[in-house]
Amino acid sequence: MKIFQNIMTLIYLLMGIIVLMIAEYLATSDAWFIPYLVFAVIMLYGSMNLVVVARDKAGRNQMKNYIHGASAIFIAVIVLITSFVSDNTIYISCVVWAVWSIFKEGHTFQNEMFGKIMNKTMLILNIVLSVAICIFSALMIIDPLKHIHAHVVLLGIEWILEAVNAFVFAITKKKVNVREQGKNE
Repeated sequence: MKIFQNIMTLIYLLMGIIVLMIAEYLATSDAWFIPYLVFAVIMLYGSMNLVVVARDKAGRNQMKNYIHGASAIFIAVIVLITSFVSDNTIYISCVVWAVWSIFKEGHTFQNEMFGKIMNKTMLILNIVLSVAICIFSALMIIDPLKHIHAHVVLLGIEWILEAVNAFVFAITKKKVNVREQGKNE
């Protein structure tokens, strides 16, 4: 499980950096790849949830993660199909991405507020980021191409914070385990 978590942390970090590097390109009028970016982002999220279900031997949150994962994959496939059959692909993809982001951030916000608080600084950063993503998602629904750049930048920041969060959690957990071992001896 530790190797899997390390690989996923590295993937989130690399994807966050890549997304931040291409964010400026989205400000141009030739953003033909937006539907494919939206497909990849939502498909990654859905696949990760299904991997969590497959790896969760204790059965905690399996149904919730399965529903979130399967729903995200279904939405991603719809975005991909739409990219082949519609003239308004970029607008449709942006609106779908915005609506999906609002639901995802609502879920994230719920987990942050009611989950176990390990690091208050990361909690505050994650909540601020969730609120910002919801605001820009709402703006992207109103005018998709005007706000896509900000949404992509927030996506890159979100993925980098996800990697940092996992790293901080791993360090904090190691410190807690060392303290617990010291108490048991």
